[in-house]
Amino acid sequence: MKKHRKKAPPLAGLAGFGEAVLGWLVVVLFWFLAGLNLTRTALFWLVDPFAGKEKVFFGQDMVWPALLFAAAWVVGVAAARPGGAHRSRGHGLTGWVFALGVLWLAVVGGDLRADAASMSEAAAQWIAGDFSAFEEGGYLYRFPYQLGYGLLLEGIYRIFGTDALWAVQGMNLVCVALSFWMLWRLAELLLPADTKGGAATRVLLFGAVNAVLYATFAYGNLPGMALGLSALYCQLRWQRGGHWGWMALSAGCIGFSIWFKTFGLIFLIAQCILLVLAAMRRGSLRPLAGALAVLVLWQGVDAGGKAFMERRLGYEMNEGGPMLLTIAMGMQTTGDNSMAEGWFNGYNHRVYREAGWDEAAASEQAKADIAARLAEFAADKKMTARFYWNKTASQWAEPTYQCLWLSMPISKLWQGEALTPKEKFVFQGPVDGFLESWMDLYQSMVWLMAAVYVTARRRHLNAERLTPALVILGGFLFQLLWEAKSQYTLPYFLLAVPYASAGVQRAANWIAAKKARKR
Repeated sequence: MKKHRKKAPPLAGLAGFGEAVLGWLVVVLFWFLAGLNLTRTALFWLVDPFAGKEKVFFGQDMVWPALLFAAAWVVGVAAARPGGAHRSRGHGLTGWVFALGVLWLAVVGGDLRADAASMSEAAAQWIAGDFSAFEEGGYLYRFPYQLGYGLLLEGIYRIFGTDALWAVQGMNLVCVALSFWMLWRLAELLLPADTKGGAATRVLLFGAVNAVLYATFAYGNLPGMALGLSALYCQLRWQRGGHWGWMALSAGCIGFSIWFKTFGLIFLIAQCILLVLAAMRRGSLRPLAGALAVLVLWQGVDAGGKAFMERRLGYEMNEGGPMLLTIAMGMQTTGDNSMAEGWFNGYNHRVYREAGWDEAAASEQAKADIAARLAEFAADKKMTARFYWNKTASQWAEPTYQCLWLSMPISKLWQGEALTPKEKFVFQGPVDGFLESWMDLYQSMVWLMAAVYVTARRRHLNAERLTPALVILGGFLFQLLWEAKSQYTLPYFLLAVPYASAGVQRAANWIAAKKARKR
């Protein structure tokens, strides 16, 4: 009897085409970032007169040392005992995060400044019944999307006291440990054969000291990152046939991730693209129901938090400055060359203030400035290429992701005080030099081995296995348009670690197999 082949869903072919395009985009992007990091580096000079400024300096990278570093890591993995890493379930990595983090916090303490200082001050004021940060010109009046992290800080301060920066930094370490845990679980779920069940990813994450040292920064980046990674993992568990509870947990995680830091929207968009492709491939509405759950809960968290605060205030919160201001700022350079291309220069705040806090007037000014800048770009192609090359390098080839700059007591320098001998030893001496060199070599290796892996395995990487890469791709495109800061790209760099560990493991397996054949 003739068997009938099951008819493919009508949109399955389109989904396959989308996956193929995504795969090639990822290959191109990873090789671009690998080449960028092998040939260029961007760093902050933590010595006078630049230490107090968010100024990025560019230089040639260490190509051969980076290649030798990658080769040594591969050889070391190949020489390790087979299967030894399988016995650990991540406790060693978590212990390393807390040991290094506590040591770093004990040495450098913390320095609240700029946005972190504004948010900390606002949270402490709320406890005292002072909501002036929401009044015209106040920090939350201009940036109401910081409300979620402000409420988190308020909760911590109510429990531990308004001077409990240590509690916030302790939460940051928990978020780093959770992020690392989610990264190796994603590797275990998506790339089990190529990462030895995620064990190779755990090993490689020991080198990601830039994320651990970032714990001094009392801001929403780390909570947002940890929850964004958790949302991806929970959704993939659901897509693999898990209970609806996984999808509900994913939706809650992404809702709070965006609430704490708006880059969670990149994770949300990646989630929705993944679910739409799954619906097309399977011819099922179930993935679309998951996408709806994510969107509904995200809006629910946002609306609920805003309603809660407005009841406390007794009036409606301001909508804040238009996003077009930040896009316009991301296209600018400073006249005195004190900042890298597209970095924060105060434009968005200044224009909003000069417009009398009128959102429509500020938007019109932003549109005019964007049009003028586009005309300049069109008239000078070389300048345009140089602008976006430097803007990209300042974010994606800066290996510290500002962890050292954010840990340094910059406020002392702003107030004209001198650093202590210990602080000079850490930030302007051998410790700073060693950490920058390590992070630079590690960053170059990660992008190189990730590029090698996605190229070698491109035909086997479907949309699910490309989930972390989809977030990286979205982050890269977003940062081309948005305000530039290397701290914003840390989550995307860490998402490349599972692919890099798979590349290292495959190279190590090849070496081990070659040795076995010789024996």
